[in-house]
Amino acid sequence: MSPAGERASRGSDSKSTLREMQKELTRKLVIDSALRVFSERGYSATTMDDIAEAAQLNRGTIYLHFGNKAEILLTAIKQMTGLRPLHEALDQAADRAELERAFGRMYDFWVEQSAPFWVHVREAAAMDASVNEWLLHLVQTYSQRTQEFLEHRGVETELARARAFLLQNMWVEFIYRIRDGGASLDRTATIVALVDFYEAALRPAGH
Repeated sequence: MSPAGERASRGSDSKSTLREMQKELTRKLVIDSALRVFSERGYSATTMDDIAEAAQLNRGTIYLHFGNKAEILLTAIKQMTGLRPLHEALDQAADRAELERAFGRMYDFWVEQSAPFWVHVREAAAMDASVNEWLLHLVQTYSQRTQEFLEHRGVETELARARAFLLQNMWVEFIYRIRDGGASLDRTATIVALVDFYEAALRPAGH
């Protein structure tokens, strides 16, 4: 390639990179603005016009990046990180103290970082099929993950499946209630209680 061609190629790559950066910045602005409006007005009462106004963008620009407010919400929650290391810590916990540390990390992640999202997801799932489908899939996935954890610890398959389903749904309800339902619980006591539930789930049937 000639020097002129190389310069043109570099210029094109630079413009492409800049466009991608601008795109990501716009998407982040829209997501942050939408979450702020959801918190102020509630998911159901928020319109795409409200989000556009909060982001100081025109509605057409919003629609270039997201088809509707459900897509904005799902994109936001899917961008959360940290779940895999938390589950790995739970799997690798060798004693009660390590379980409590693992649950402490899970508590901080879910309650402090992700609970605000779940308030919106719960409301959105009641009125949007795509959000409800995603939420059901997520609970099913985490139930399967918990079942595998229990089976690995020696719990019989069908019993592990039933216990995992109950534990996962308890956890989802706990996250919602402690954040938006007015519950006020001591962090340390709550972590101890959560470990108690998991240790109970590890016991043989009838014990």
